[in-house]
Amino acid sequence: MKSQTTQDPLIFPSVSKLRKASSRDDTHRRTRVSLLSACTLVFATVLGGGIAIANERKPSMTVVNMLNETITVPVPDDGRSYFAEESKSITDTEEHPALPHDSDTEFPNNGTPIEPRGIVGKDQRKKVVSPQIASQAHRSVVFLQLKIGDGYGSCSGGIAGPHLVFTAAHCLYNKDAPEKNRWAQDVKVIVGKEGDTQVRTCKIDRKRTVVPKAWYVDHNYDRDWAIIKHDCDLSMNFLGFNRRVITDKDFESGKYYAFISGYPRDKMIENANFFMYEEYGEIEKHPQSPLRFRYRISTDEGQSGSPIWFDGERGPVMIGIHSRGFMNQTEDKYNYGVRLGPGMLAVLHQFMNE
Repeated sequence: MKSQTTQDPLIFPSVSKLRKASSRDDTHRRTRVSLLSACTLVFATVLGGGIAIANERKPSMTVVNMLNETITVPVPDDGRSYFAEESKSITDTEEHPALPHDSDTEFPNNGTPIEPRGIVGKDQRKKVVSPQIASQAHRSVVFLQLKIGDGYGSCSGGIAGPHLVFTAAHCLYNKDAPEKNRWAQDVKVIVGKEGDTQVRTCKIDRKRTVVPKAWYVDHNYDRDWAIIKHDCDLSMNFLGFNRRVITDKDFESGKYYAFISGYPRDKMIENANFFMYEEYGEIEKHPQSPLRFRYRISTDEGQSGSPIWFDGERGPVMIGIHSRGFMNQTEDKYNYGVRLGPGMLAVLHQFMNE
């Protein structure tokens, strides 16, 4: 917000109202007025903007929970570095080469092939074996089971705290559905899923499971993120992701490469046995939105909400949430994700401290 300074007659006296004097005295008076005005402006600046800044609205993020209640959370002024891991991304492709295609990981789905959406070029997603005992990053990826209307669906998510998970907003809320079916029902957070085995199943807290108001009102894909709070304590074996905010300016210093790890529907086998898959590739800034990424990393339905992450100096660092794949063959074949930002991290931090 561009500030506008208003003049106070006690601070900025009109020179025309000064007592007439000799030219010498008049010059001295004008000098004193100018100095007084300059000192006042400096003093106001030191205090943080003086009168004008007091009228500025503090930044905040408004979210809506599953009870359709709004929650507004203040966002710190230093939002870029707030609650964020500052380690740098791996930018050397030789250190983490693109993962090779593994034909042994192709599975049928009840005998009926599923045509995947969001496969860019050759499918190079690789199966993650035993995610429940694999790396910290893989232990921090969760499977979401959702009841949507009369059927069931699935998404992925990333652990952000002992009781908190990041995912995509469209997994939880659809404003265009009949009113009773707008929110997903019977949402389960499943940790360590591999086929028909899993480590834990967590129930969610509907008061602290939220989507941004911008998504709730008009499905703004810049805000396709959600936070889920659940009843499991995952502080021991599932440490979750560190987090970092990536801005357009960061791309000026080099390229970013990251993994997208989740549970794709096209790799599911019978009886809803899902497995974790991931692919590694370059993350680009979105040409129209500073709140999104784009990438030519293959994904499919079920991977919505997957964490976008890289290996940091102090553990895995999450920088975004997979949102959607390209929707048709005429669209340029990029898939898209939402960047972590100050607003969502402020909501996360508040929920952590409750």
